[in-house]
Amino acid sequence: RAKRLRRGVRIELPAYLMVQCSWFMAFGLQMVLFPYLITGQDHLHMDGLALGLANMALSAPSVIFLLIGGVVAERADGRRLLIVLHLLAAIPALFLALAVARGQLTYPGMIIYGLTIGTVGAFMMPARDSIVNEVVERRMRVGSNVTLQLGVTLATMAQFLAQIAGLVLAGYADKMTRMPQWLGGFGIGPIAADKLLLAQGGVLVLGTLFALNLAKGRQVRTGRSGIGAEGFRAVRSDGRLWAMTALMFGVGIFVIGAFLVVLPIVNRDIYGFGSDGIRDMFVTFWMGAFVSSVVLSIFRRIKRQGRLLLVAQFLGSSSILAMMWEIPHWAFLGIVFIWGLAAGISIAMS
Repeated sequence: RAKRLRRGVRIELPAYLMVQCSWFMAFGLQMVLFPYLITGQDHLHMDGLALGLANMALSAPSVIFLLIGGVVAERADGRRLLIVLHLLAAIPALFLALAVARGQLTYPGMIIYGLTIGTVGAFMMPARDSIVNEVVERRMRVGSNVTLQLGVTLATMAQFLAQIAGLVLAGYADKMTRMPQWLGGFGIGPIAADKLLLAQGGVLVLGTLFALNLAKGRQVRTGRSGIGAEGFRAVRSDGRLWAMTALMFGVGIFVIGAFLVVLPIVNRDIYGFGSDGIRDMFVTFWMGAFVSSVVLSIFRRIKRQGRLLLVAQFLGSSSILAMMWEIPHWAFLGIVFIWGLAAGISIAMS
């Protein structure tokens, strides 16, 4: 029985990483397909304001439901929650695939998709992030030397790799991409956008199978009800929590907007690219984030996380400022890569 228990505990971390991969591969597909379907020449071909409003629909549910999602994550069985949320996230992707295949794609449909996926994501993020603590803790009990920081770094690396895979795949939407001559000069694609949306739904369903290998989550009994005003009080009374919250608030206003809205419009209006340009841009960004995560994984215990976080934020801000001028596409991608390096540090340290 002890051997069986140890085997079950050891398989948990790989299973958790595969759950992470399934969600973020689907997220990578969405990162390209969502702006492409709204701004692309072959689909809705709308402007930056329309893309901004659609991204707001995608992000707004987090503001409304994230606190509730955190409370649900601490009180519910984490494994069951991950299974249900992966299945719920697959449904709108499959409906969108059907609409694109029938030529019935509409802007209100994209808004509904954004609101639905955003709501599921608000519950998914705390459910997924809280489980890593339990997985690492159980693994340490059977003699593993995996620390929480290493567990988080491995999860972050899995996130970036899966996102990059999804981004690369989505970049072939409705257009052939020809490889450079030193790679043989062969072409890949085009892959119809509806088939890529179908793949997005399928990857999310696959995540439920990996979640079955997780142990039943620990359910917290707090003896209180409601969405937890204690959280607000805890943040307000702790200088470090308040600083991190204010920092992330600023990142949301000044960085995420540029990343999700301005970059796809620059890609279309300045450089004249479609889904392939969005892919190259986001792959470059997340490759930078992956590289910095690998470097961080070497240093298992970093003493001054706050100082490293500030350096990363400074690098990211400088990268955005450098984009104010029209520059060659290769230089643009180079700046995006540096921005990604800073983002990888920020995500891990925050």
